[in-house]
Amino acid sequence: MKDLAVFIENDLRSLKKEFSKRPLFLCALIVVLVSFLYANLFHKSKDLPFKDKETVTLTGRILSIKADDKGNISSLDIKANVPGEGRLKCVCYVNNISITESDVFLGSEVLFTGSFRHFTKSFNPGEYNAFSYCENRGYHFYVNLFSLKTLKTGHFMPREMFYNLRQYFCKSVLSCCPLEGNIINTLLFGDRSGLSEERKELFKYANLSHFLVLSGLHFSLAGGGIYFLIKKCGMLRKYAALFSIVFVVFYACLAGFTVSVIRAVIMFSVRLFADIINRSYDILSALSLAAIVTLLINPLYISDPSFIYSYTAVTAIALYFTFLFRPLRKERYKYVLAEYSKEDTGAKAREYLSIPVILYISLAVFTLRIQSYSNLLSIPVNLFLGLVSGPVIVLCALAFMSSLLHFKVLAVIFDFLIALIMRILDKMALPVSKADAFKIVYSPSSVQVFIYILSIVLLAFVLRRTLPKMMRPIIMLSAMMICLSPADTAFSVASLYVGQGNCTVVRLSKRNAIIFDGGSTSKTNVGKSVILPYLMSEGITNIEDIYLSHEDADHINGIEYLITGSENIKVKRIVFSCGGFEGIRDAAKEKRVSTAIIQKGGRICYGAVSLYCLWPDMNDLFNDPNKDSAVIWLKYKDFDMLIPGDATAETEEKIQRYVSNADLYICAHHGSRYSSGEELLSRLKPDITVISAGKGNRYGHPHEETLERLKRVKSHVYRTDEWGTITVTPMRKGLMVETYLKTNSP
Repeated sequence: MKDLAVFIENDLRSLKKEFSKRPLFLCALIVVLVSFLYANLFHKSKDLPFKDKETVTLTGRILSIKADDKGNISSLDIKANVPGEGRLKCVCYVNNISITESDVFLGSEVLFTGSFRHFTKSFNPGEYNAFSYCENRGYHFYVNLFSLKTLKTGHFMPREMFYNLRQYFCKSVLSCCPLEGNIINTLLFGDRSGLSEERKELFKYANLSHFLVLSGLHFSLAGGGIYFLIKKCGMLRKYAALFSIVFVVFYACLAGFTVSVIRAVIMFSVRLFADIINRSYDILSALSLAAIVTLLINPLYISDPSFIYSYTAVTAIALYFTFLFRPLRKERYKYVLAEYSKEDTGAKAREYLSIPVILYISLAVFTLRIQSYSNLLSIPVNLFLGLVSGPVIVLCALAFMSSLLHFKVLAVIFDFLIALIMRILDKMALPVSKADAFKIVYSPSSVQVFIYILSIVLLAFVLRRTLPKMMRPIIMLSAMMICLSPADTAFSVASLYVGQGNCTVVRLSKRNAIIFDGGSTSKTNVGKSVILPYLMSEGITNIEDIYLSHEDADHINGIEYLITGSENIKVKRIVFSCGGFEGIRDAAKEKRVSTAIIQKGGRICYGAVSLYCLWPDMNDLFNDPNKDSAVIWLKYKDFDMLIPGDATAETEEKIQRYVSNADLYICAHHGSRYSSGEELLSRLKPDITVISAGKGNRYGHPHEETLERLKRVKSHVYRTDEWGTITVTPMRKGLMVETYLKTNSP
């Protein structure tokens, strides 16, 4: 034990010595901590003087334009004059009118009218938080344009020049490269507008999305290539370096100063500046300077996914090759093509093979935290990507130059070679994205993220000399199992916020659940945007049954996507309350998902969980969708709940003699005054009532009369429009209620 303490003390002393040589690294840690505290504790969003969907008329200056290859504008970034708030950045979407690039100019003062909208916040686990994402980038609201009038024509000369140049380059590429013109524009200029959704999804689920983002590799190849060529032409090293830095900054202006671009430009510039003054290049110090500059520009970047991915990946590689991997001499950084001994060649191979593993281990917990998905098979695919990414970028540059010079034959040849490599990559990514045994589907908590990072740090820097080599992978795998998988939850009930609609998820075990309804009339693509992300964030991959109460869109229009749209969730069966549901039946048939019909008297068991169908009675139907809505009584040990769908007062008269005290009541018909009558509630006396209704819905749900009736039976009412997802878990001493929003949404 004494020897262990000595080893640890020596390791810590060695680390302290190494980091003391890098004051920028310590400064970066302080800036990161301050930015984190500011973003999470002190930053407050602006309260704007407009309501959602209010028609507003504002003036402002055009900052940037997004248009397709035909010149049709899809959106404008405008610095708007907001009364009482000054000039705020907003996005104006061109949905209702037609505007082309010839109609507007960057820098022009404009008068615009449109429907004001706040960016939506996340109300459910796993749901995309548009508010946070856009606020991090300086946007405060968006407007759906009705009209736009130029008051004063102005110009942002540099910005307009770079925008027009980029548009010209992209159009030139598309005109000469029919196969992979869009991927060339993505890799060279960061223009993903033409990239297919299928490829985006494929690369996302194969953990290859980083390939589609401008990074240090692009700027190293571009700037390094210019630096090498100019030196070969006889220019002095310092002038070649300065020219290369200017070129890289020009390229960044062309591609746009995203977080990863800022980091790449700063680190490349530091690398060349070190050459100019004859100093050694330290990757950790250069990375630290880039982080400090980025967070001084905008402290809110600290919670931005691009900042987290970019800096975590480069930090992990820098720490690994600075402290843990030193078999090659410094010469390996000086030349791309150098003659190594057999020992050095073996070390170089180990270096290359270790990079995807290091990247996966360092990014896995953040990837899961952000997108609730990771894939172990991405490691070998990224090995192949590491081999081809450089050549692909070079081929893209050659295709671009050929297109620019109108050498169409050469452009087509380079385009074909790029397409060949991309097809191979697509073929490799497809089975990876479908390999269920190697998928990790879950979003770890903040505590799990902290434990995971602490485990890696301890294993890599403190305990590496004291632990036997065989123990290190065991400890690493143990940390991954603890931090990257959900707890073995026995049973819980979650009502999701789907806007004006219904979706209740009953968790049966760690990976299994059943779902009651899933639709919305106020949120688009609710299956893709809300239900699927929730299931993945909770680690639920198997849906035993989906129960559909009736055919109204606000209960079923998200279900078809769950059946056909994702390889990460497996649906075993769809249970209908009656005939109809043609679209969902067709989707189930296509995916070979079984179907069934449940009616009054039906009973289905899932271990300790039992379901009893109280309605509809096929011999006594009302022939009305709401009145014939399926009503389910669910029982788990001593826990009882009622799920009545959109049942009305007439339905309640048919079922109320079959119900008694309930622990949980999913309020019928979103809290309508025509449901949840006095007699039913007096029999139920629910401890907790959950009302699923859309925020500011046009029906006025839940109605005051219903809330008063629930108050009289002393039921604790939780509303999804106020609390987001509401999760109820039976405990030994009562019920535990967790809400996604810690305080009522305003």
